[in-house]
Amino acid sequence: MRISLLAFAFATFPMVAFAQSDIDRYQAASEQLQAKTYDFFESRVPGLAAVRPVGGWNADDREAGACMIDSLRVAKGDAGVTAYLADLEGFAQRPITSIAAMSAATPASMADPETIQLGAACGTDKIGLAQMQRSGLVAQLSNPVVMARIMAQ
Repeated sequence: MRISLLAFAFATFPMVAFAQSDIDRYQAASEQLQAKTYDFFESRVPGLAAVRPVGGWNADDREAGACMIDSLRVAKGDAGVTAYLADLEGFAQRPITSIAAMSAATPASMADPETIQLGAACGTDKIGLAQMQRSGLVAQLSNPVVMARIMAQ
C-alpha cells in the first residue's frame, strides 16, 4: 500500500509542480500589469498615489487565480493556459502610453468573452474592484476630470 501511494505521489508531482508554476506565472504577470496600470494612472493624475490600492496578492487573489487557471484548463486545455499566460506576461511587459493603445494591444486570449466570463465566475474582477473601492481609487475614477486626464491621448 505504501509503495502504491508513493508511486502515486511521484507520478502526480509533475502535475502539481506544473499547476503551481502556472499560478505563480499568473500572479507575477497580474501584479506587474496592475502596478503598471496604477503607475500610468498616477503619471496622468499624481494625486491618485494617495488612493493607490496596496499591491500584491492575498489568499483571496490566490484562490481566484487558481480558479481562473483551472477553469481555463478545463475550457481550453493545457495549450490554452500556456497561450493565455504567455500573452498576459507579454502584455504586462508592454509600456502603457494610453488607455486606447492599451486596449488596442490587448491580446485576443485576454479579450475573449469566454475567458472574461471565466475570470468573472472565479471572482477575479470583484476582488480587484473591492480593493480599488476600499482604497478610494474608484471614487476618484468616478470624477470626470480625473477620467479625462487618464483617457487623454
